Amino acid sequence: MYIQVMKTAKKQEHSLESGSPGAPTRNGTKRLIVLAVILFWLTGTFQNYVGISSIITLFDEPLNATNGSQIMAPRKTFQADPFFKEIYEEIDDRAQDKERCEKYGFTLERTQDQPRRRVFLASLIASESKQLFQIHAGENYNLYHSVSFVESNTTFIGTPRTIEMTRGDEKYDMVMSGLFGNETIVDINYWNVEDPKLKFMEREYVQRGSLTESWERLGMQPDDIGIISDIDEVFSRDFLRALQVCNVPEFNPSNDSDVLYSCQKPKIFPSTAVYEGFPDCRRKEGWYHPDLMIGHCIQGIGDPTDRVAPVRTYKRLEGRRRRGFGRMGPKDFNYDMTRYPLWGAQDFRDTVGSRKQYQFSKDKKNRPTDPTMGPLGIAYHFHNWFDGSLKTTLRQKYVSYGHANKRFGTVPLSNISKATDLTVRCVKNISVADAKVDQTVMQVALKFDEIGNEFNPIFFRNATYREERRKEVARMIAEDEAIYGSLY
Repeated sequence: MYIQVMKTAKKQEHSLESGSPGAPTRNGTKRLIVLAVILFWLTGTFQNYVGISSIITLFDEPLNATNGSQIMAPRKTFQADPFFKEIYEEIDDRAQDKERCEKYGFTLERTQDQPRRRVFLASLIASESKQLFQIHAGENYNLYHSVSFVESNTTFIGTPRTIEMTRGDEKYDMVMSGLFGNETIVDINYWNVEDPKLKFMEREYVQRGSLTESWERLGMQPDDIGIISDIDEVFSRDFLRALQVCNVPEFNPSNDSDVLYSCQKPKIFPSTAVYEGFPDCRRKEGWYHPDLMIGHCIQGIGDPTDRVAPVRTYKRLEGRRRRGFGRMGPKDFNYDMTRYPLWGAQDFRDTVGSRKQYQFSKDKKNRPTDPTMGPLGIAYHFHNWFDGSLKTTLRQKYVSYGHANKRFGTVPLSNISKATDLTVRCVKNISVADAKVDQTVMQVALKFDEIGNEFNPIFFRNATYREERRKEVARMIAEDEAIYGSLY
């Protein structure tokens, strides 16, 4: 077993005629190159140049080489619980493919003797709890071809932070042990770019744009599925199994002149069920991430021939698309074109381009059949799923990430956001009528036992975990309120 470090910067080859005046010898050239690389690394210039400073993968057995790089399988020691294995086998049964496709409004495309589409996951990571990795991996164990992570040494607003996902770290070792499956490749990347021009959320867009580099290196093909997600978001296993074999309109490449498959509207995004802090605090308001699309429309994977290259907000090549290049939807283009841009990883979440929002249970008027249930069964978001002290986890998030506000470090939890207020009220069984916050009050949807297994994450089917997580959140809230007070 060893560690391989691969650089993402493209190599430039220069020819030097041996023996020509002033030309260094072959060995001398090698020494000069090594010395230059070391100097660049020490000064930080090298990290700034390549953006992604290194891609690290633990190896035991080599897989097929891809694009000239040797991609290896991580060492596997993790064993899935037999309780979950039984659930996986039930969902993965290909005899159910036709019925599963029909359930989501599709028809069956691939029979049992045809391979499923491969699924590639990529996510930015920061200080997520170990539980989030366990919950996500527990949903789609051995389903992903690979999972690719990018961790930065700053928050989205530029606050310095310590890289956590490194060899020897408990969370790193857990992820690399085969948590996502003994057939799933794990690729961990580090983003180290220091540029004062990158401010606020622009830093996130540039970071996220680097995610597809891993997919290129891992050999994604136009017929593969790419998912851009945060680790606290996950498509349900059942829905992904459907996408792997069904005739999905967004995936059909048969007529590239069609508006749908010209890559104007390739994105599949779900109506997502949101859990605030613990399994029995499921809110009625939904979410709309993660996002996925077919490789045909992904930058670096699909055919770029004759496609316009969108001008972006950072150095024209990175960050968000500028207006006029599809950012606000298919009609937001300044050009009369038939082949629209391929999608970068940052576009998955930021750019409008979907045929519909997928939901599981609808009536003839396209409304939820039971509004008290909230979104059902397509995807899940595990919001504010922290462990340990809320001062160093949840509060640190609200003062350092996204739309940060330093006052959130000192006010009662219910005054931070309507989401944190809902978590407090869920723990204390406080109704909407008794809420004491000024902002719009969130409402809780039906609890786990009132919905049923099919519409909840696989990991939550463990009743012991549900109860222990509730106790853990109650303890963290009580400790926080002893310092910062409570509205209740």
